[in-house]
Amino acid sequence: AETVVCTADYNVTQADLDAGFVTNQAYASTTYGAANVPVASPPDSVTVSAVQDPQLNVTKSAATLPIVSVGQILTYTINVDNTGDVTTSDITVTDPLIPSLSCTIASLAPGFADSSCAGTYAVTQADFDAGAIVNTATASGVTPQGAPVADTGNLSTPITQTPSMELLKCVVFNDE
Repeated sequence: AETVVCTADYNVTQADLDAGFVTNQAYASTTYGAANVPVASPPDSVTVSAVQDPQLNVTKSAATLPIVSVGQILTYTINVDNTGDVTTSDITVTDPLIPSLSCTIASLAPGFADSSCAGTYAVTQADFDAGAIVNTATASGVTPQGAPVADTGNLSTPITQTPSMELLKCVVFNDE
């Protein structure tokens, strides 16, 4: 009996990582004897699990700065970056400061980002009193196996407070 060991390299694809495993199946075949009778082994397979690391990174930016007045409209842009190694899908972006925000990203491959989510906010007197607007956004999605993946990004936008007071004094002279 003779034994032959064969080896080969295989480059793992994104589809393999998304599936969570790689299955390889092999068999051997040859011919035997003077009549060259074909002989084949039964197939054998091995499955190797992939180590998945799903991650999202959420960042925010604000336009129309600096903040100078109550009622000023700020435009927030939310960037969602897939920093993991598996495709994330069904991503929903929420922002409690902008309740009307409705952003979904169907699918985001590793190494790609989406900055299509934006919303507006009107500066309030309470924001001025606080000296800053602290805003958060969350992106939540699922891996190909349905595992949840999420991240929250924060942005603190300072407001320069310039308190002032004006006193107007009026004297009425009554000559009676």
